[in-house]
Amino acid sequence: MTNLPDGYSIDVPSDMVIDVSMSPVRTVLANNQSQIEIYHDNFNGTVHSGNSYSIYSNMTIPKTNWHTVTLNKRYSVNGLKVKAYGWTRKKLTHVTDDMNYYLNLEFFKSWNEVYTVIIKSENPITDYARIMNSFKTVAKQGNPQYTRTFDKRLKPMQPELEAFYNSYFDSTSELKWGVFHPPSPGDMDDLNKLEANLGYEFDILVRYHTFDTPVPMEELQAAYDEQKIP
Repeated sequence: MTNLPDGYSIDVPSDMVIDVSMSPVRTVLANNQSQIEIYHDNFNGTVHSGNSYSIYSNMTIPKTNWHTVTLNKRYSVNGLKVKAYGWTRKKLTHVTDDMNYYLNLEFFKSWNEVYTVIIKSENPITDYARIMNSFKTVAKQGNPQYTRTFDKRLKPMQPELEAFYNSYFDSTSELKWGVFHPPSPGDMDDLNKLEANLGYEFDILVRYHTFDTPVPMEELQAAYDEQKIP
């Protein structure tokens, strides 16, 4: 398969169906057992880089107890530096044909331009070398286009949700600031002192939570009682 707007070619299994309806974001190829997603990122003109993107996107995987890292190697392919990172997890019993094997291939064209190939499969991914070694850049031609359409009509909202949306996301709404400040909202004392020193009350309180632990309803209620949006 050759993607001229993004400037690459890659060999994939012949039975895979290609979906380019979201081409400015990604290209998807799939068959009954596997799926391949291909992304192109160019960080030129931003504060980011390919290296920071790579580090941040994979940093949590080895820190969890539900993932097992299966591959972590560096290669050089067709003039590109490549980072290969694979992992697996237990199959989800309630998901039919769950794809629980993953492989992330990052091809660095430069310090700021990266192609990412993500492979998901029901079975261990053993033939990645053939796919990886086939990847190469080509001269770009044309521009990627969206061909998928979405229904943009807004569904009716409850009054409280509508008021929230109008206050924070309407085109005429004022800029509001939020804060990530542990141990809030479990303990609001430090945050209250910070707000008093700044002379500003944050409207939104950010909290990161994993899906494998119960929802902290008491903490969310504490934030709500302090008129914070958790």
